[in-house]
Amino acid sequence: MKWVDGLRRWRKDRNIVAPQGAYIPSIQEELQEYADAQTEHDRIDALADILVFTCNELEVEGYNIDLVMKQVVKHISARRQDPIQAEAWSIDGPSGKWQKDPNQDPSSLYEPDYSLCKLPLIHS
Repeated sequence: MKWVDGLRRWRKDRNIVAPQGAYIPSIQEELQEYADAQTEHDRIDALADILVFTCNELEVEGYNIDLVMKQVVKHISARRQDPIQAEAWSIDGPSGKWQKDPNQDPSSLYEPDYSLCKLPLIHS
């Protein structure tokens, strides 16, 4: 069983079939747990919980997680790094947030089409 299938079964067993309005507070709580984590175990636990909440929210909103992530990877893969930062990182090593090239030709970017990621409607 793929892990996503396990999440689907977990949601079904708990009757989580529609957005519950708890996504943002849940993510905020997990981000705080991550910030406060004293051990690697606690950091991984918080990050995994963020992933669970996010995947669940995507699917109850009607989107296929795998297809969404394929769109996201195409989108981020089309981005180029800011050349000034890229040069600094090649000398000093990476540090801080990765910066997009502000002068990248917009025609070279990929804009995700999330309409391709909708789950089929299931009629009961």
